Amino acid sequence: MALRTERCDIVVTPDDLGVAGLLLQLNDARQLVAFADRTLAAIREHDLRRGTHLLWTLRVYLDSDLCRTEAAQRLNVHPSTASQRLRRIEVVADIDLSAPTTIVEVSAVLLLLDVAEGGQSA
Repeated sequence: MALRTERCDIVVTPDDLGVAGLLLQLNDARQLVAFADRTLAAIREHDLRRGTHLLWTLRVYLDSDLCRTEAAQRLNVHPSTASQRLRRIEVVADIDLSAPTTIVEVSAVLLLLDVAEGGQSA
């Protein structure tokens, strides 16, 4: 998690990390990735095959509180480009980004990937 927040000068305990701290206590990172892949494997594979950055776009969108305009600014793309990418994510992963349950699941999956891969995902 330190890599994701770009902070490496602090010490935290699992209790400080909330859900991420709980996940860090699991012994098998492969189980976390397997769970995450049920939701986002298609996006990860699409990015690898085509050199796209859909997973990063999704992460930025979520980190922008679901604001497409802010996400576009943070991605340095036109808002219509951000919207096109988000529609592509919905098609590739067969998800609905307007559904609150999807947002919760995708957010959890990205957290799982952060924990399992040490912040190296997307």
